[in-house]
Amino acid sequence: MNLRPPALLVAALQLWRKRRLQALLSTLGIAAGVAGLVLAAALGEGARREMEAALGGLGAGTLVVRHRSDAGGEPLTTVHQRRIVRLLGRELEGLAPLTASTLPVRGADARLDAVRVLATDRHYARLVPLPLRAGRFLADRDVAAGERVCVLGWELGRRLFPRGQVVGEPLSIAGEWFRVVGWLQPGTLRLPGLGTLGLGGVDQSLYVPLGALGYPGDGELDELLVRLHRGEALQPAMAAVRRVLAAGPGGKGVAAELIVPVEVLRQKHRLQRLFRSALLGVAGLMLAVGGIGIMNVMMVSVSARRAEIGLRRAVGATRRHILVQFLTESLVIAVAGGLAGIALGWGLALAVDLASPWTLAFSPGAALLGFAVSALAGVLFGTYPALRAAALSPVAALNDP
Repeated sequence: MNLRPPALLVAALQLWRKRRLQALLSTLGIAAGVAGLVLAAALGEGARREMEAALGGLGAGTLVVRHRSDAGGEPLTTVHQRRIVRLLGRELEGLAPLTASTLPVRGADARLDAVRVLATDRHYARLVPLPLRAGRFLADRDVAAGERVCVLGWELGRRLFPRGQVVGEPLSIAGEWFRVVGWLQPGTLRLPGLGTLGLGGVDQSLYVPLGALGYPGDGELDELLVRLHRGEALQPAMAAVRRVLAAGPGGKGVAAELIVPVEVLRQKHRLQRLFRSALLGVAGLMLAVGGIGIMNVMMVSVSARRAEIGLRRAVGATRRHILVQFLTESLVIAVAGGLAGIALGWGLALAVDLASPWTLAFSPGAALLGFAVSALAGVLFGTYPALRAAALSPVAALNDP
């Protein structure tokens, strides 16, 4: 008997011709289980990359002071900003004010009715990674002089100036004319769920100097982005910021919430881990069902082919030959299911990434995991039927009616 892989593969494929429906159902069970494993691996990889991006882009010592306009109290202003700078002292790596609004914008060849306009200063680009494709970001002189300049996100620049010339072009924001001095690179840091930080939808955002849209020097702010040198200083810094916000005429203080972006992401990732654990449990169950299906197909095949097994043994095939043949047949079913499951898992990961705030990342490791698990299922669930086939006596098999 020929034990070369091509010959074994051709013999194994005969099983599909003889028991097409049973083999297909077993393959679907393996495919569903492998798809669940691949999806869970993509979920874990996406969470890991998102956390690394947060720590690399924002740092573990980042704090957001967000004004709550619906809670009453005093407004958050640049006066509070200066007080926080003085109080935090050397622990402070940087601080950037931010005011967000949605305004109509008109470029040379297009008009958009609702563009997210963020008023800030030069420190914002130092605290949040905003790499430039062309031009520059906002400068101190822009804020000090109230210069009518702006920086565009990648996609916004393409929509407003489809001819490709962006930097240096005039732009109308709510009827006021500005000059574009910078254009961001595409695919900037993506951190969903962090609200008005400008990290979600950076490609569609527009940045202007604080004060250029009518905000005076001590005007109201929506947020303060605070970066500390050490993540361990966050708790004392939060206490100091609360003291600054609480000090005000009449004891009202500023109604604000303090947000640690990395903690927000960690909470989201805890939910992702719970979902991933449930997904792994379902995937394991589906793999077991698919494996039992493979065992059932192989046991039926052994029973139906007793005469063939006896004849092969009679003409010189050893038990090892029979064992390898039937193991190869079970592996073919399992690996076919594994390959289908990898493709299905990749498609599901892409759909979830596009339709949900969760970041999923399909990696070669996920594909290798799916392939290895399917092959292992084929070996585990095909071994018993193969041993049964190899143990058949040639005389007894040939004398079966």
